[in-house]
Amino acid sequence: MADKTGMKAVLCSAFILVATPALADPPAKDNTVVRSVTVAAGSGPEVVGSYPTEGASVPGGVLVLKIVFDQAMTPKQWAYGSAETGAFPNCLAQPRLLADQHTFALLCTVGANSDYAISVNPAPAFQSAHGMPAKPFTLRFKTGDVGVREAHTALVQAGLTDDDMPMMSWDDPGKGVSQSDASSP
Repeated sequence: MADKTGMKAVLCSAFILVATPALADPPAKDNTVVRSVTVAAGSGPEVVGSYPTEGASVPGGVLVLKIVFDQAMTPKQWAYGSAETGAFPNCLAQPRLLADQHTFALLCTVGANSDYAISVNPAPAFQSAHGMPAKPFTLRFKTGDVGVREAHTALVQAGLTDDDMPMMSWDDPGKGVSQSDASSP
């Protein structure tokens, strides 16, 4: 069927549909690729989770400090330090990067009824797997009475399993990487 211009109505309708703004925008799935390139191109890792959480109160005793980044991290680059507003817990010398490559675990002990503050990345040492330095972060928390006396309970409180133990043993099944064994063959 043709109108006065000689064009068929079907072709005219198809042209109008193509020109509508909703169809002119790129599909949402194309935008996903652009976002992932933008993040990898220049955004340093950020802390997106922790145990204890910021401002929380946890039992005194054994504590597994857990710091979670939004990007894969490198096991050899990390830095924890004291912050001005609280005590620094008594911790092992090195954290362990867990199998997810985003989470560091550090075994510590904390006293009862105390305030703690930990500076994460005070000297930019935490780095993503792509070499980007992490943004500094300060974690503040309080302790209640002493209640945790074993590492397994501390792991469970931090939302971890026994496979995530911050201490590596000589027969580690390779599920996580510590700074000390990252350079081993």
